[in-house]
Amino acid sequence: MHPTLPTIGIAGVTYRLPSTALLLDELHAKGSLRSAPDMLASFGFHQIHVAESESALELAMGAVGDLLEETGVDPEEVGVVLYAGALASSSTLAADSSPDGAAFHVSNVMDLFQYPVSRIQAEFGLTRATAVGVDQQACASLFSAIRIGRDMLVAEPDLRAALCVAADRFPTHASREMIYNVISDAACAALLRKDWPRDRIIACGHVTKGAFWNISEMENEIIAAYFPTARTVIH
Repeated sequence: MHPTLPTIGIAGVTYRLPSTALLLDELHAKGSLRSAPDMLASFGFHQIHVAESESALELAMGAVGDLLEETGVDPEEVGVVLYAGALASSSTLAADSSPDGAAFHVSNVMDLFQYPVSRIQAEFGLTRATAVGVDQQACASLFSAIRIGRDMLVAEPDLRAALCVAADRFPTHASREMIYNVISDAACAALLRKDWPRDRIIACGHVTKGAFWNISEMENEIIAAYFPTARTVIH
């Protein structure tokens, strides 16, 4: 007889957005959009938030601080912290502190081994937590972090809570439109708890289509495959 698996639930979710918000017309005037503002507005977009002085790490730390305060979790109860980023520039502190948010040069290669997940662990006293980085998953990075956190809580009896964090900041002069989506800079955090009765994670589904790796040359194919793939995942 198989033992009953523990229930894993989402005990809290918080987010942080930069203070600066730009309308579609403003973004278009800055050359940050490829499509006409009217067409993007018809898709439901109105404005986005853009980080001017905030780094991805600062947004992430703000979301984590809000989450720990909101949930009242003891930092020593958190057994794993997973930091997810869609962009490589959000995954190392050397790039995150660069003025343009992307291109960076270092004189000491050790600077490339400074990670936001470690900084978060240190700043919030998560002394019992294992630090894990999750990337190369694009906009699904946070979902992957939650899936990994859930599986770790199920598999390891001593783990009681997992902290999942995601943050990204686009390079300062980069386009803000990606395949007809208008992208904000932002961060969010979620706390997973074992034996939590609400917002339980019932199942996880994940499909990766590596054939679409060259996004700049396969935009039309990605658009054509997106909704059928989403339907497949849901089923």
